[in-house]
Amino acid sequence: VKSDGTNWQIIASRLTPHQADMYRGTAQSINTATITKIQFASSNYDNAGMTDLSTNYRITVRRAGRYLIRMAAQMGAGSNIHQVWIYKNGSAIDNDVISETVASSKGNAAIALLDLTAGDYIEGYIYHDQGGAVNTLTGVEQRPRLFLTEIR
Repeated sequence: VKSDGTNWQIIASRLTPHQADMYRGTAQSINTATITKIQFASSNYDNAGMTDLSTNYRITVRRAGRYLIRMAAQMGAGSNIHQVWIYKNGSAIDNDVISETVASSKGNAAIALLDLTAGDYIEGYIYHDQGGAVNTLTGVEQRPRLFLTEIR
């Protein structure tokens, strides 16, 4: 708020940015050559009641604005292709791909900056082509994680 001595003027809203951070702390089996939704079951924080940790495993935006979104995950060694995906309202909008065979585990992250409206929802997906089902890793720095923060 700013005053010229007579009149008051609002110069910036003081809204708390909406933020949510979901992760999967237990292994989830991911079938080969199948884009699979991560069933996020835990949250580090959610200051706006946006996370669904038991049914749809997603973040639903409560207020229109510009949001920074990050989906990250790590898989075990061996696959030629490993991808993480960000989905908005059921459709893929961004992904990150690692296309190489490695002797140790590998991780990657997709990042998006989106203008979202109230009711839009964000989900995280993962893909690999290792030839058989592979579990997601569960270490703090390895587990699947979906993060969203409002930046206005």
